[in-house]
Amino acid sequence: MALLFNQNDNKSQRLKLSKSSSKDIKINATYSSNSTSFSMRNEAKNHTGGYSCNGQTIVVKTNFEIAGKMKRDGSRATRASVGSHASASLDYMNGHGAEDLGNDNDLSNIYDEEGNRLTQEEYKDFKSELNSGDNQAFRRIVISPGQDISREEMIELVKNTMNDYMEQADKSFDYKFAIHTDTNNIHAHVLAVGDAKDINMTKTQLNMLKSSVSENTQQILHDREHNLSQDFNKALDSELDKTEKQTQELLQKELKELEKQLNELKNKDIKQNIEKEEVKLTDKEIEEIIEQVNGLNNQEKDMSLGLSL
Repeated sequence: MALLFNQNDNKSQRLKLSKSSSKDIKINATYSSNSTSFSMRNEAKNHTGGYSCNGQTIVVKTNFEIAGKMKRDGSRATRASVGSHASASLDYMNGHGAEDLGNDNDLSNIYDEEGNRLTQEEYKDFKSELNSGDNQAFRRIVISPGQDISREEMIELVKNTMNDYMEQADKSFDYKFAIHTDTNNIHAHVLAVGDAKDINMTKTQLNMLKSSVSENTQQILHDREHNLSQDFNKALDSELDKTEKQTQELLQKELKELEKQLNELKNKDIKQNIEKEEVKLTDKEIEEIIEQVNGLNNQEKDMSLGLSL
């Protein structure tokens, strides 16, 4: 399967998912934009039952109780004991590892299948359901992806993993979960309740669950990288728009200055032409006056000659 995202000739993103077998899963994602590049390589390989992502081991631990199934001590669990133990596990999940959420008197620290926190009332109702003994079995699951991901990303990881597992293994059960952030590695506690056939898990199905955790962890890292590249593009486009606007404003300012200088030159030329024209008129008037004076002088001479005669 290959996915290709093309934005333009200079920007491209490519995600390639190849799976040669259930024990070899690789994801390669690259992003480039001009001289800036982002790259990510995540691998999840099954070596002796273990999965890893980005060089970090993915941890999936699980145990279960089924009413009527013989335990190691020779006793058999009852529906009542199954419900009581499931209720105690829920209390542990709710009471630990959620300091980052802060105090909220209306909400519990338990999430439903949709990723919504249960209200305190809903939490009490679910505990009552567990203690009623209606469920034949329950399973505890701890999921630690070994990655520095956020609470919101961890919620998506749990939801997608559990939904994928139920579909792949053809299972149907109710589950609730909690996200704990009180250790160096963020992790989830999942409580699944239902019939024995749905809660029971073979080794093959356990590997399905682990594989789903690794694949969904890789997808979260890819989505984060993809969002990072989108944010980079947005920031780049914003900076280009800002630079273009500043350039236009500068050009307009320079253009106005040039127009002002041109108008000043034009006005100066017009003024000089007028002054020249005024000088010409003045010279002409002077010539006329000189002619008039000369004429008067000639008349005076003529008059003087007439008197002497």
